[in-house]
Amino acid sequence: MNPDCHLQTLNSQLLGLAVSCLTKAYADNQTYQLLLHAGRPGYRSRLRASFRHLLQLHLDSQSPVLLCRNAQQELVGVASMSSLFLRLEMQHHWLWRIKMMLTAGPMATQNFIQYFKIVASHLPKQQCRVITSLGVLPEHRAQGYGLALLQGLEQYADQDHDNAGLFVDTGPGRYLEFYQQQGFEPYAKLHFAELSPVILKRPSILEAKA
Repeated sequence: MNPDCHLQTLNSQLLGLAVSCLTKAYADNQTYQLLLHAGRPGYRSRLRASFRHLLQLHLDSQSPVLLCRNAQQELVGVASMSSLFLRLEMQHHWLWRIKMMLTAGPMATQNFIQYFKIVASHLPKQQCRVITSLGVLPEHRAQGYGLALLQGLEQYADQDHDNAGLFVDTGPGRYLEFYQQQGFEPYAKLHFAELSPVILKRPSILEAKA
């Protein structure tokens, strides 16, 4: 892990900075490009709106959101985690749906809802933790910041001994390799439009000891 990395938790005063960071970090993410119609004008605005609503829901529910700063105190990455309940609640949360409809548009909102349903249908029914975002600015990647954020989320997940593990849905390429290198194992393969995302699982503490 990068020794110059400093983690802090998100508060309302830092919301705008965190949203900007995730918007830049996820601009080349294939899943978000599909969900938010990257080929149409206004993609960055829709991406920013989706992360603003996502992080606000985390703040409202007191779900973990971690910010990573480098030695120069620059914000270089953001990661968030929630229970499966919050991930499911997003698609039914009327305020989230209205805000997404007004900012990201009805088609993008429907894409998100459909994608959430597919992911949720493959997760265990019992309580589990889900990584909802983990992004590092392109110019700061491969420097240990993503690992620091992931380890920070894992510490939160390990505090709940009753959860069924830590899960993340990701596309192919460097994202999949990153999580597998940290001990995540394939749990389910999904099919959504032309994408083939994978759900990965890191066992809970109790499972690891069994």
